[in-house]
Amino acid sequence: MASRVVLLTGATGVLGSQVARRLLQDPHTHLVALVRGRDREDARRRLEREWWYLPELRSVDPSRVEVLCGDITQPRLGLSDEQYHGLTVSLTHIIHAAADVRLFAPLEELRRINVEGTRHLLELAHAVQDHHGLTRLAHLSTAYVCGNRSDEVAEEELSDRYGFSSPYEQSKYEAEILVREAMTRLPVSVFRPGMIVGDGHTGAIKTFNTLYYPLRLYMTGNLRVAPASPTLRVNLVPVDFVADAVVRLLEHPQAVGRTFHLTPPPDAMPTLGEMVAFVREWTAEHLGIRLPQPLYLPLHQLIRPSAALETLLKDDLASLMRLLPYFQKQPIFRRDAVQALLGDYPYRDWRAFLPHLLAYAVRYSFWHRSGRTVYEQVLFRLQSRRKPVVYHDLPASGGRGKLVEQVRSAAEVRQEILTGAAALQALGMQPGERVAILGRNTSRYFSLLIACGLAGVVSVPLYVTCPPAEISRLLEDSGARIFFVGDEAALAKLHHVRFHGLIVDFTLRQEGKSPLTDGLDWESFLQKGAGHSFQPPTLSMDDPAALYYTSGTTGHARGVLYRQGQLRWVAETLASMYPWKERNRWGSYLSFLPLSHVVEGILATFSPYFVPAALDLYYLQDFNDLPLGLRMAEPTIFFSVPRFFEKLHQAVLETSLGKRYLSLPPGRLRRGVGKVLRWGLLRKAGLRGCRQMIVGSARSDPSLLAFFRELGIEVHDAYGLTEAPLVSMNRLGRNRLGTVGELLPETEVRRDAEGVLYVRGPQVADGYHTGGRFIPFPEGWLDTGDMGELSADGFLSLQGRKKDLLVTSYGKKIYPAAIEAQLRMLPGVAQVMLVGESKPYCAALFWLEEPCWNEDKTRLYEKEIARINAQFSHPEQVKRWAVLRDTLTIEDGSLTSSMKLRRPIVNQRYAAVIEALYRGEQTEDMLYLSPFFSAGG
Repeated sequence: MASRVVLLTGATGVLGSQVARRLLQDPHTHLVALVRGRDREDARRRLEREWWYLPELRSVDPSRVEVLCGDITQPRLGLSDEQYHGLTVSLTHIIHAAADVRLFAPLEELRRINVEGTRHLLELAHAVQDHHGLTRLAHLSTAYVCGNRSDEVAEEELSDRYGFSSPYEQSKYEAEILVREAMTRLPVSVFRPGMIVGDGHTGAIKTFNTLYYPLRLYMTGNLRVAPASPTLRVNLVPVDFVADAVVRLLEHPQAVGRTFHLTPPPDAMPTLGEMVAFVREWTAEHLGIRLPQPLYLPLHQLIRPSAALETLLKDDLASLMRLLPYFQKQPIFRRDAVQALLGDYPYRDWRAFLPHLLAYAVRYSFWHRSGRTVYEQVLFRLQSRRKPVVYHDLPASGGRGKLVEQVRSAAEVRQEILTGAAALQALGMQPGERVAILGRNTSRYFSLLIACGLAGVVSVPLYVTCPPAEISRLLEDSGARIFFVGDEAALAKLHHVRFHGLIVDFTLRQEGKSPLTDGLDWESFLQKGAGHSFQPPTLSMDDPAALYYTSGTTGHARGVLYRQGQLRWVAETLASMYPWKERNRWGSYLSFLPLSHVVEGILATFSPYFVPAALDLYYLQDFNDLPLGLRMAEPTIFFSVPRFFEKLHQAVLETSLGKRYLSLPPGRLRRGVGKVLRWGLLRKAGLRGCRQMIVGSARSDPSLLAFFRELGIEVHDAYGLTEAPLVSMNRLGRNRLGTVGELLPETEVRRDAEGVLYVRGPQVADGYHTGGRFIPFPEGWLDTGDMGELSADGFLSLQGRKKDLLVTSYGKKIYPAAIEAQLRMLPGVAQVMLVGESKPYCAALFWLEEPCWNEDKTRLYEKEIARINAQFSHPEQVKRWAVLRDTLTIEDGSLTSSMKLRRPIVNQRYAAVIEALYRGEQTEDMLYLSPFFSAGG
């Protein structure tokens, strides 16, 4: 049973959330949080979302936190008589942390929360005191109730004779007057924090206000003038010190009737000049950026900030203007009561905690840690004028060799999203229900994904390459109520698909009408929402958001359900991994991998909206148009599968300059030719402005990446799965070939006795959803099925899939992935599969892009396979190989919808061919069968 019941206002705020975290560390505390909302459930979900940025609060026992839907600006806190009475008879403590912190908002608006809200809290405190006695009322004020003073300020002093720098200060002064008057009857402690910054140990903070504004401007190269003297003392105090002080003094008998300046001692404050010098050193070391020395200019002597002036300035300058008073006054806050009851200030060396503040702020790009879902973040970003998003649809060229671009504004897409969300509600879709989406990459597909997420509807993306039978099975397995189709070929095959729900055609057509006779076209669907007012549900970070299906290489695809919080973490984390300088500059991205793939559908779809820069986003409908799309988009960040880079490598080898380059010995001439080759290659590929190239989704050959590195092109290998979109990645400046990079933050990896990797982290889904059943991952650990190891310095290496392991008749264990990655680089190869299970040696089956063969190809393949064999041990070498006449397709079951080999099916289908290969007999299925290769070739 709880020994104390604490009412906390402002629980969703910067300080309130940190106070809640500390209160709940005491198992005998029951917390009552007063939160605004439409109803109690809405308030509960809002609190949960605002606490999401603190892992300790995500996992708190819900029974220990009672959420009341109320409003301190209303009489009796907007509560029912029963609720108000319940507080009166149960509360032991009240912590009043709610505040309107807008510096230059109209005074009357500020008074509603800061003054009238305080008055209403005091009325409750008196009622509790009269009923059974209140143990403590903690009132959170601000050190700046001192107004425009620049002399010594005692903790018990409170006066308005010096005037105030802002309406906010005046409103907080008026609130503290009310609290002081109540001290004669109530056990009150008043806390006056200085300029609050992040946690001194972790840097964690919910909003990047006050000091963070000029820091961000300076670190992005947008502030060359420091608006104060370099000798100014900066009153920054870590939020954990403030929260700890409030909670520790909550029970201290000597804290009653006292006021506490929660500020650093003057000698523990950095001067502005010292802090700027430290920031310059830190950014040079950790970000590789050399910031210029600013010009120190006391602007407060020239400009007086006001609400009118703010309206004339750009957002960043307006934010800076609000802080000018704090660059002017230099009060000395006495700390007698704090020193007497709390002892020495724990952060006397500001250099010890400032790196944590900087690292945390840079990781999240100075974006507030709001409680938004990724879908709400998209909607928020689309309103930005300073960092606009422009959409470009690139319809299929139809082989004409030219793309006709369709440009859409953020406002247009935003309206389409909201109308789509309203249409879903008008059609009766409830949060948690599912819709399937199959279509080509378009901004319309994107709008649909976001509309679903805003409405709480779970999207189920499917591959356009799925055969009708597979589509039917996945529609049934997912329980989708609506099927959105955005592909002409798929629409033509709908009569083969079993589905009894509503079908909506969202194909982006240049001409013609929808062939659907029973269903809705896109315009008709949007019309459903035109007359319906969208009512956004308050979603929890634990609510389902998207269902993705695995590729099904060993059988039926399994559903992987992602929750709102997992998508948010992945998007935010990926955005934080882009280099600081690059993520603060204009960016271009080309979406061409299927949006049904987690890389494109999660990583690339959401992470751009956590990047603080203007964006141009291109959507390519036809993968065959990729060369045209790249040259048009000229992406600054590029992610692709290994096949793209293999094709790029082949293209180089086919040029006379490429052949000349390869024929040269290492030296100055080869490097010179390489520079010319690199320039021409990137220009032709549309990648000359690309700042980071990433490869993933399949095994990459290290020798391929080494080839590009020699040319001066860094390609960064990454690792993820459908169940965990991104596990590790090589970073800029830390690109170790042969590995898939370093783990993402908060990510754990362990190996079992056989060397199989298990992954656990915020990005890992909870388990599989298939056949109406949920199969959780034990204790959150995902069995990746991949063999690998983590180096002592944190780089992850992969050896291959456990299920693909071959064991020869000599007992030698062979992982095919690395060998196949090299064989796949041979010219004209569409697919390759290594065989050798229970056989005396390894052999390979090749399927070509064009089923033709000649003596020139025989000589080329023999030479290249001999070269590849020399890189592997004797048991791993390919001793015989065959080129087959046919091709592998999704329709015949040989390939998954994501074009991965289904080895068990291929082995079964080609069993007779494999047996003939080992006997050295050429069959009708073969275009060519090689002779047996001796060791070494």
